[in-house]
Amino acid sequence: MLIARKQYNTRQREVILDFLKQNEDLSLTVEAITNELKGQVGQTTVYRYLEKLANEKIVLKYDKPDGKCTYYKYYKPQSDAVKGCHLLCTECGKITALSCHFIFELDAHIRSQHQFNLDGTKTILYGVCGQCK
Repeated sequence: MLIARKQYNTRQREVILDFLKQNEDLSLTVEAITNELKGQVGQTTVYRYLEKLANEKIVLKYDKPDGKCTYYKYYKPQSDAVKGCHLLCTECGKITALSCHFIFELDAHIRSQHQFNLDGTKTILYGVCGQCK
């Protein structure tokens, strides 16, 4: 029998989460967060808590297309069918939440025709945004 571990809200967790919320429009690396929070939280702690926050679906975790860098972004909870599906510009790195009827239709099709449930918190479509075109 597995026993669920209690989630502790430590000072470090709150510092990291508050920083991400204050910078919710930015996608940040562990190094960038550590540099900004220098003296408050160490890099190992930042990495550990970002992984926990990503598993709790509080933070969106994604890799750049080249796979060389992992980014984290505060994730605003949504009540839509495909929660958190995102568009990522491969030129400028801008990430945009996708919420339109077509994605909901696609989600419904995939569920009914392929018996597969999308996890929108991990669904990222890569391409080039209108500003970079």
